[in-house]
Parts: sequence; structure tokens; C-alpha cells
Amino acid sequence: MQGLCINAPDKSNLVVGETYFLYPHGPAYHASRFSRPGSHFGTYQKKYFEIVAGVAVEAVEEWPPEPVQPAEPPRLDKGKIYEAELIWRRNSYGAQLGNYFITAINNCYSCKSDCYFYAAAALQQPQGRYPLHWFINIREYGIDVAVELPQDQWQQLKYI
Repeated sequence: MQGLCINAPDKSNLVVGETYFLYPHGPAYHASRFSRPGSHFGTYQKKYFEIVAGVAVEAVEEWPPEPVQPAEPPRLDKGKIYEAELIWRRNSYGAQLGNYFITAINNCYSCKSDCYFYAAAALQQPQGRYPLHWFINIREYGIDVAVELPQDQWQQLKYI
């Protein structure tokens, strides 16, 4: 939501007459010049703002509960790409719900329950790492991920 500063306390970063993005924080608001909640520059009482755009705090619905994690999560094979639909995320996370490409994580104890997800099948820029139970309709995409050879099989390329 956005609010117009109608009064500013002494020695604050607020400017009277300027519009700020506001994020509820108990009996106050986090104020920001940007539409990202983590970029706020201070917390101010509600009396300093007049809401001009967005949803009133009272009308905000509660975030739906997290899906139940199954006892046996789906197993993802190393080197394969899967398509899946993201159906839930934490309120503060930025990814949009929708279809993504996911891959297995093979380097830590939580490998079986988490996955990396990407917007494109080329897997160039990961969007994040989320638990598998936040995804549904997981199916193999059909393109193998490039797997690096062991170091003893590396060969020097010759310049011609």
C-alpha cells in the first residue's frame, strides 16, 4: 500500500507531502521509497500517513497455510530437468506462483526435500531453492543437464 506523509517527526527521513510504500509492522508502518518490503528506511507510527493507494491493513487476508510435507517426498534424479507448478511460497518470498523447471540438489543433507527452480529450461539463472512439497505436477522435462567430467578425464584443447 502507499501512503502520503501528512506529518513528519523531528529528525526523521520523512518528507511531508511525499508518497511512500508502507508495510504493516504492528501498530506502525515500515516506510520505503521502493516497492520492496526489505528496503524500508524506518518504522513510523500510523498517524504520520494517510493511505492513498492499496489495500487497507484490515482488509488483508491471512496467508494460506503451508502444504503438508509428505512422509516420502518425490525423488529427483541427478542430471535431469523436471517441470513443476509452484503452488505455495512464504509471504515474504518474491517468486510468483506458476510453472517452473526444477533440478535436484546433490550436495547436502536436505537434498531429498529441496530443489532449485528456474524460469527457463536452459537453467541459466536460478530463481531460488524451495522445498519440493511446494510444487505439484512434477514431471520429467526430457533434456539432460550437462554433467561435468571428473578431473582425471579432462583434456587440453589444441589451438590450430
